[in-house]
Amino acid sequence: MNKTLRFNQTPEQKVYVVSDTHWNHNPKWPVPLWQARGYKSVEESNEHQRETINKIVRPTDILIHLGDITLNCNEEQFEKFIASLNCQNIYTLWGNHNSPAWKIYQREVDFLFKNLAGGIDQGNVDLEVYPFRYKNLIFVGNYLEATIDGTYFVMSHYPIYVFNHMSKGALHLCGHSHYNLELSQADNPTSKILDVGWDGWAKPLSIDEVKTIMAKKNILAVDHHRED
Repeated sequence: MNKTLRFNQTPEQKVYVVSDTHWNHNPKWPVPLWQARGYKSVEESNEHQRETINKIVRPTDILIHLGDITLNCNEEQFEKFIASLNCQNIYTLWGNHNSPAWKIYQREVDFLFKNLAGGIDQGNVDLEVYPFRYKNLIFVGNYLEATIDGTYFVMSHYPIYVFNHMSKGALHLCGHSHYNLELSQADNPTSKILDVGWDGWAKPLSIDEVKTIMAKKNILAVDHHRED
């Protein structure tokens, strides 16, 4: 999505970020993901994620999810999971595991154009509309730039080494690496980039927590976009 979103936190509405929950992911690996995260079963993992998110993020708050919400999940299970989350403003980026959210999204967008927008038929073209609300999810595409209380954020599922406004102190939030990329770990001061995935934190991070972590990281200016 090309539009820069702007959020201003209030006591009634705080902003949180998370990535790679992989809810319901139960792979046939020697050490499945839920076990690597310290859970005894995928059911325990599922319930802990739901309880933790609901304990931290209120219905009026904003939760920005940077992709890979669920995996090994059918539509009924997906609908049950998002309905169990109290937050009514979940801004969602695409990751590399988008089923079944992508299928639901495509169907809803197609319905909008065929039934509500004058019966527009785009043939075999896959339409994408952002931002697009579906229940308590707000789909925003593969990439998001936003200001939160005046601080510039660049967000994507994948880590970006050179990102917009990085020489001016922008903060880059990402996921995907399951907290295995040294550059995006909290204690790496090289650049203002942070993996906010479940593997690193086991909870959503508040924007205030993100800012505290990022204050210890350096501005890495490697592009030509400088104020001078």
